[in-house]
Amino acid sequence: LYPRLGTLVGPQATETFSRAHADVAILSASGIAEDGLYSSHALIVDIQRAMIAGADRVIFGLDHTKFGRRSLFRLSDLTDVDVIVTDSGAPAELLAALRARGLEVIVAGG
Repeated sequence: LYPRLGTLVGPQATETFSRAHADVAILSASGIAEDGLYSSHALIVDIQRAMIAGADRVIFGLDHTKFGRRSLFRLSDLTDVDVIVTDSGAPAELLAALRARGLEVIVAGG
């Protein structure tokens, strides 16, 4: 009934997502800094990049622990992102820097 987990990641999944279109892609990442978004998951980086490329609007949900953090793989530039959703613990200076770059920043509960 369900495909094996191994078929959900890798080149076949990347190819599938590279042919797809979405009005909105809602994603997460391992970290965000002023130079971009980062991921520590080698198997899904290419899939996420394909999802970003195929979406009209890209939203990242990142809790405050992800701010100022870089991981193994650079996922994307901030120019690929439309909205960042976070919590009130996110550092105000980085939120201001993101807004200055034209990103919409939503602080949940704020």
